[in-house]
Amino acid sequence: MKTLQNRYKQLWVAILVKGLLLCIDVGDPLAHTPHDVIGTLEISPFYHIDETLFVVVQDLLQKSTDGGITWKQLSRGLDNTHTITSIAISPSFDADTTLFLSTDGDGIYRSTDAGLSWLKINPPANQSKIRALAISPTYASDRILLATGTEGGLYRTNDEGNIWNEVIKASVKIAAIDFPLGMDGNPLVIGDNKGMISVSRDYGDTWKQFFRLLNGDSISCVAISSTANSDLTVFIGTETSGVITIAGTVTADIIINNSLTGTGIPLHEPVTSLTISPNYRQDSIAYASTWHTGVFRSDDGAKTWKKFSTGLTSDPQADIWRFKAPHFSMLRLSRSFSRDRTIFLSGYDGLFKSTDAGTTWFQSDTLSGDLITTLALSPKYFLDSTIAIVTFLHGIYLSKDDGSTWEHINRGLHSNRLLDIAFSPSFSSDDTIFTISNHSFYKSTVKGKSWQRVNLRYHGWRRSLSTILVSLGLPEMLLLRDQEKELTFPTVVVPSPEFRSDHTIYLGTRYQGILKSSNSGQDWSKNFSVLRRKITSLVISPDYNFDKTLYAGISQEGIYKTDDRGKTWKCIYQDTSHNILLVISPDYKADGRVLATTNQGLLETHNHGKDWDKIEISNIDHNVSYQAIALAKIRNDSKIIIVSLKGYGIFKIDSSGEHMSEICPDILYKNYPIKRIVLSPSLETDQRIYFVSDEQIFKSVNGGETCTPVNRPS
Repeated sequence: MKTLQNRYKQLWVAILVKGLLLCIDVGDPLAHTPHDVIGTLEISPFYHIDETLFVVVQDLLQKSTDGGITWKQLSRGLDNTHTITSIAISPSFDADTTLFLSTDGDGIYRSTDAGLSWLKINPPANQSKIRALAISPTYASDRILLATGTEGGLYRTNDEGNIWNEVIKASVKIAAIDFPLGMDGNPLVIGDNKGMISVSRDYGDTWKQFFRLLNGDSISCVAISSTANSDLTVFIGTETSGVITIAGTVTADIIINNSLTGTGIPLHEPVTSLTISPNYRQDSIAYASTWHTGVFRSDDGAKTWKKFSTGLTSDPQADIWRFKAPHFSMLRLSRSFSRDRTIFLSGYDGLFKSTDAGTTWFQSDTLSGDLITTLALSPKYFLDSTIAIVTFLHGIYLSKDDGSTWEHINRGLHSNRLLDIAFSPSFSSDDTIFTISNHSFYKSTVKGKSWQRVNLRYHGWRRSLSTILVSLGLPEMLLLRDQEKELTFPTVVVPSPEFRSDHTIYLGTRYQGILKSSNSGQDWSKNFSVLRRKITSLVISPDYNFDKTLYAGISQEGIYKTDDRGKTWKCIYQDTSHNILLVISPDYKADGRVLATTNQGLLETHNHGKDWDKIEISNIDHNVSYQAIALAKIRNDSKIIIVSLKGYGIFKIDSSGEHMSEICPDILYKNYPIKRIVLSPSLETDQRIYFVSDEQIFKSVNGGETCTPVNRPS
């Protein structure tokens, strides 16, 4: 009895101590947020010479030419609005510099200059959703490329994608394909959604069924090794049966010699990738990655497997139902593996590299912490030359000399992962700047020298005790009230033009609608609620003190407006776009003008949101993706629209939409996609416009006619 009482005492002491610790506000976690989720990965066939590899991270195509140490975004010609699903590199990449990529909705793109520029090619059988690509080992002479449809079918071209033929019916969903490099004349293998392995000896033109999984398991990946002209070994990755190896002879009558399920790989865990050593005939080495556990290696032709995951990391976010993604997904070996022992692995937590044949792994940062998130100009920029930028993971930099020098201003920040920044409209007198991070609002009243934090999430005793209950296996939200269950992820901060007198600030959020503070950010209340939708844009009327008006762009919902300081909001235009961008005219009171990017194209209203008309722009595809937009009053009453179009560059459009011209073309040529256009508050006088990409800032001093790079913080 005493022992039981002591245990209860120990439990309550532990709960009390843990609760006290959890009540201490330690701020936002800094570790690897957001995650460098690698969507796809491919390495050059000549990696041992050029050290080149390509990855897709946060749906950005990136290239490294130093083995993954540094990266450059590639964007010229890539106007895709859907996810990039695969990359295929020519086996003669050193000579023809050709590669392809597929998308889940925009078809296939080809580059003939090592990825610097891209051109969309004809889609196979009008299939815009492509799951994977496979390129012929002798592509230099036969120009053969195969594509699997996301929803089914296998398609083949022998003229670089001009004409495609269906070689497997669209009713068959191809789950895996392997067209190994360096195996001229050897089989091409596919696995379909019904567990059937088929082989082709004529580069995908005709197919023979080779082997079917008898247990009804699904095929997740395949790899092959040929030992003679007709004999081959096929490695099959499955969803629940580990790796199965089959050996057979491909003749008029296919003969299966044996099949073997390797030991050592966890069963009931999907195998996500398989690859074999380029010298497999000599070393019998194969690698497999699994959904949760990591990497396994076999030195005996896939009979037995050993775990090779030292240094690999995972993140529990991958297991949340909203994301549900594999922790580890693609393995790629250097063609000179026998000498350099180099392997790459893509994962939810980033890109991993091994230079000792998988014994140890280290992480390669594909997104630099110095990437630029956004930029803001002081309201009196013309006089004080003050600029603030927010970086991806390194916080805020401030320049007081128009970008010549920078000061790091992070004192008091609990997180260096910030999402937006704004100057107080009366910055020249109150020295106030605002910024936001996950769950937090920050304010500085000393020009950024120090920051005060306001926690936007509930952090009381019920949250602390709820966390303890989770550790004991009880439901997470057992004790929390409805309003306490919500986590706040701000996306945009907008102070009132009359902040000096009304002390009002608005926040757009990812899931909780719009928040409002009427006391300079000390307290917040929900101003507008929209279920599980992101506020992608929030603009406030220049005459807010009189018209009380704001507009909000809401992902997959449309455009909303309030004219009573947020007491009520009304949908004034429905649209399913994921990224609605809004711009309000500096003369809104007189012209009632607002611009919006939608699925229907570029829209505008001239009557305060009552009616919306599409701006018909000549020579622009209506499906083009707008990355940034601005309404510039350059001289007198003349206004022009400036847009950044994904894959196409920056354009200046007159108000009628009839005349459009490209500006600052070198920015696109050098692969700097512009994500933000920031106008000087004194644009009519100083003609200054800033163009912001992730990797570089550009400045124009002549209304966008020419642009020059701005010195970046180092």
